[in-house]
Amino acid sequence: MFESYLYEVLETVLGSYIRDLDPELLKVAVWAGEVTLEGLELKEDAFAALGLPVKVKRGMVGRMVLKVPWHKLTGSATEVYVDDIHLLLEPCEWSEEQYNKTKQRQKMSQVSAFEAQMQLRINQENSSHSGDSWQQWAAYSVLFNLQLVVENIHVRYELDNPGISHLPSAAGFFIDSLQARSTDAIWRMAP
Repeated sequence: MFESYLYEVLETVLGSYIRDLDPELLKVAVWAGEVTLEGLELKEDAFAALGLPVKVKRGMVGRMVLKVPWHKLTGSATEVYVDDIHLLLEPCEWSEEQYNKTKQRQKMSQVSAFEAQMQLRINQENSSHSGDSWQQWAAYSVLFNLQLVVENIHVRYELDNPGISHLPSAAGFFIDSLQARSTDAIWRMAP
């Protein structure tokens, strides 16, 4: 029941960024409580939704692990670990029309996210934790008790022709670790 709901969420979220995502692997692993995906290739337009004028020339995610504690949804955090990301980015041409469309999509996405969050809160307050309301309660528990850890991020940005010297140039950086963790009202991390 909830397995199919979570599978749809994963496929929707990951499918926007990952090329050739194997839906059978997700279906089997989701209910086990741990999904491990390795050697994932990013789509060229993975950053389009962020409104950045870059495209992925080559992008790889070494490993992604999602742990959902089905037996203790309210007491334990849902953990997402992403390790060893290699990004080779290049600029993409944007017209003013593309820029305006991207900004409009971003605003609509923010409105939709806000509406979904408000609906989850309303349903959480009104639910009796059974049937469809159990699915909503479980989704709420997973999303609002989330720990995200991203490690070993390698980014290289290449310009084929910068316009000044007519020579290719590149810049890069490395991020050791990024973490986002749920906290309570006084900033204590969730268990």
